Amino acid sequence: MKWEVFKHYKTDNFIETGTYLGEAIKHALKYGFKNIRSVEIVKDLYLINKKFFKDYENIKLYNGDSGDLLWKMIEDISGQMTFWLDGHFHPAGKNRIDNTKNISWGKSNEEELWTPLKRELKAIKKHPIKNHIIIIDDIREFPSKEYGSLSCEDLEKMLLEINKDYQFTYHKGVTTKDILVAHIN
Repeated sequence: MKWEVFKHYKTDNFIETGTYLGEAIKHALKYGFKNIRSVEIVKDLYLINKKFFKDYENIKLYNGDSGDLLWKMIEDISGQMTFWLDGHFHPAGKNRIDNTKNISWGKSNEEELWTPLKRELKAIKKHPIKNHIIIIDDIREFPSKEYGSLSCEDLEKMLLEINKDYQFTYHKGVTTKDILVAHIN
């Protein structure tokens, strides 16, 4: 199961983009992450998760664009973090149950329409700690018409700009090699 990747790349801090239905948070709790933060762009999903996780003091939820909010979510954390970057829509809204087919970021001509991934990686690069574990889900979607020409090789280059010593491991998600992990051995 794809969630088992969390137990192999655990730190005290779990940072997620794309809360969606809260599954990653549930698994982060299961695997013992102490501090959990997650952001969701769809307000209705944010509110559902806010209600569901209301009794967990170690979970902080945010509503908005992860490309805009990620730095605010992590700037006060002084330890290593495990990032689960999943704040991108499947192309044309396929496979979503929340009826958000027409939401897109579309920040500029330079940004891919359906993913804030470049802006998320810029926020992580800005952080003074450079050995974070960065996990990117749904690699099968890149490149695509919706995400633009962003490829696995492009992602690896961007990750190496954060830390030139990153090693890359691919794990099974929906398909083989669907989850990219940047980590230091």
